[in-house]
Amino acid sequence: MRVKVSISLLVLSMLLISVFTPFYGCIKTPSLVGPAPDCEPEPGKNKVAIVMAEGGIYDTNTVSSQILEYYTAVKKDLDIENTGIKKFDGTTIGELDEFIDKLYMEENIVYVVLIGDDLPVANVTKDDYSNLAAIYEKLECVNRERCFNACNDLAVSYILPPVSYSSSEKADFVLQVLETYTSYHNDFTAISSTYQRSALFITAKEAESPFERSDYDLPTTTVYNSEQEKVRNELKRKHIVLKYGCVHGSATSVGLGVSRYGVQTTLEEYASFVEENGTPALFVQSGSCGGITIREDNTRYCCWPQIFMESGVWAYYAISGGGDQIQLMEKAFSKEETIGLAIRKNIVAQNLIFGDILAHIK
Repeated sequence: MRVKVSISLLVLSMLLISVFTPFYGCIKTPSLVGPAPDCEPEPGKNKVAIVMAEGGIYDTNTVSSQILEYYTAVKKDLDIENTGIKKFDGTTIGELDEFIDKLYMEENIVYVVLIGDDLPVANVTKDDYSNLAAIYEKLECVNRERCFNACNDLAVSYILPPVSYSSSEKADFVLQVLETYTSYHNDFTAISSTYQRSALFITAKEAESPFERSDYDLPTTTVYNSEQEKVRNELKRKHIVLKYGCVHGSATSVGLGVSRYGVQTTLEEYASFVEENGTPALFVQSGSCGGITIREDNTRYCCWPQIFMESGVWAYYAISGGGDQIQLMEKAFSKEETIGLAIRKNIVAQNLIFGDILAHIK
């Protein structure tokens, strides 16, 4: 089914609230007026866990072995410990929320990578986006239903294969992605040296919104998606960050300007470009409709989160929030040790990250 995950908006009633009662992952919520203060991660909590469904299609010796290799690479790269593979035996979002709360409170886990569509977060329907939205609205908010505009001490990302694939194809997809992320942690210096220390921002020529810009703490090149040859050439230069915003999109095409025939680029056209030229960026920020759709009726090859992970992107994400939250997060992503730590240290209303929560730009 076609899904568009609605981005959380702060409702008028939130203007009357200046703080949440501090409780584990939900720390003090600042006033909505003025600059947002820094958040303070909980001392002593700095572990990572990969969560899968117990007895599911990813619960195999092969996948488990690759997860352990990923953990070893993370320890080598970031000196972050793990507490083993975590297997979830429930069926609902509420149960998964309680499961992750316990990981945070009892095992000091603050970085979580969810894998597979047999976890309840993939059970989205056309009229109910609450499961996928729960990644940032509930799972990252320990013991609270919602934490709008609050400091969250927990950071979550999601590795999801195309939901219409067969079970064996899904397992192979997850295995391939985990192998890629393991290699990135093992060889970050060598791999990152093949990318420009810069950001590429693709936008529509008619876009005039001051919020549609790139605020990464990196030299930035802006290209209109109508300049197709220039877009292709810049992607071949391999900027470490690619952001696209204020462009039209759907689950199967987006206005990247990669196509030679128009601004709209299909999944197949992007895949062909990557096959010919390699992964154009390690970090991709989406700013279009359909950018975080994860399934489409009668479409086997879908959607953008999956194709970007398959192409070797380390983290594909959408960020939203009030005021200058988007700009703050872009700066944080480019300067903090990991994307996960940036989330823990900054206020953000909504973030949905596909890939590795421990991906890092520097």
